[in-house]
Order: sequence, then C-alpha cells, then structure tokens
Amino acid sequence: YLARSEDGGETWLGEQQIDSLTESTAPRLACDGEGVYLAYSRFNGVDSDVYLAYSQDRGANWADPIRIDGNPASGIMADVTVAARGGWVWLAWREVRGGGGKSDIFCDRSAP
Repeated sequence: YLARSEDGGETWLGEQQIDSLTESTAPRLACDGEGVYLAYSRFNGVDSDVYLAYSQDRGANWADPIRIDGNPASGIMADVTVAARGGWVWLAWREVRGGGGKSDIFCDRSAP
C-alpha cells in the first residue's frame, strides 16, 4: 500500500494498493518531478522477481507493475533500490541465480 500527502504531510489521502497479486516486499520509492517510482520484490510462491510500478502524476494514478529482472527462474532477491533523475530511472538488486548459492548485483535502467 502507498499513502500520499498533497500538503507536506499535514494530512494524508487514503491508502492505495499498488500490487494485489502476491506477496510483495522491500519497497523503495524514488521521485523525479511529477514521476514517482516504486521498486519492490514480488514472491510468487517459488521464487522472487523485481518489479517497478510508476506514476506520472505524483502518485494519483499508477501504471500496472512491470517485471524488471530478466531471469525466468530467478532466485532469492533482496536489497532492491531505485533512483530517478531527469526522466531516467535506475534499479539495482542482489539476486542468487543458479545452483551455486552466491549472489550477484544486477542493475537496469530506463531512458526518458
């Protein structure tokens, strides 16, 4: 869920549910002008995937979340982070892929 304020935190508008499909964890927000970007990890019962939801009107309306990591059989994820500036959005996360049990750092970005 996400709550937002239009008056510097004096009052808060009702909660918005951004993702209702499965268990979502590790939410991180970034803002850039009117854009608000929410990165998080979504658990599907077997493994986790990195998702991004975004709003172009300060959080009033949200696009459907999109999957960011490209691994069809991704493993354990943690430490999802997001940054935004000048219309660019960057995401980074730690993920265990394959059978070795070692984690790697992955990064993806979008162009304005």
